[in-house]
Amino acid sequence: MSQHFSFRHFSIRRKILLLFAATIALLLVAASITLVISEFYSQRNSLTKSSAVLVEIIAIDSAAPVAFKDENATSKILSALSANPKVISAQIYTPDMELFSEFKHPEKTRIETATVPFMFSHAAIVFQSMKAGFPIPKFKNGALNAVAPISINNRTLGVLFIKFDLQDLRESLLQSILIATVFLLITFLLSYVLSNYLQAMSLNRSIRGITPR
Repeated sequence: MSQHFSFRHFSIRRKILLLFAATIALLLVAASITLVISEFYSQRNSLTKSSAVLVEIIAIDSAAPVAFKDENATSKILSALSANPKVISAQIYTPDMELFSEFKHPEKTRIETATVPFMFSHAAIVFQSMKAGFPIPKFKNGALNAVAPISINNRTLGVLFIKFDLQDLRESLLQSILIATVFLLITFLLSYVLSNYLQAMSLNRSIRGITPR
């Protein structure tokens, strides 16, 4: 005859032990998830701030060349972005949204299947930045887009648009998940060993208690 085991058949001591282990496991999972999410948003915010600072600096440096319509000078300024591994591309547009100068990272530029005009795909953030007068970063389509107006004496000469790669951010997230997973597996393994040990100790004590001397 087969025996059926269920939670209600366990002893009170074992029930308490199992409930305690389950509570600890849930707390560890919740803590790990919280830490991974917190680390992700911390790095995300750091990237947002650094991109806003960079696009503002490049916009300031480009103001004079744009004012004198010096495309060679702006090309050299944008080409310096090749030293930043996160930059995919950068463009300078006139107030009429005509391309003035452009830089594309040779190793990071991706071929887009949909040829959507710049005006339609990034119009909102561009006009928002030009109206506000300060840099605005925004995550869109798996990249970080940072826009800053190019101006002199409150006169808008154009707009700078820089696209940043999120590969480092994604790799960091995966690494955090991997570390949290390994930590949980080790913790669960230790908990399992400890639980079996405590159960064995409890069983031995029970046997000693009923064994006649």
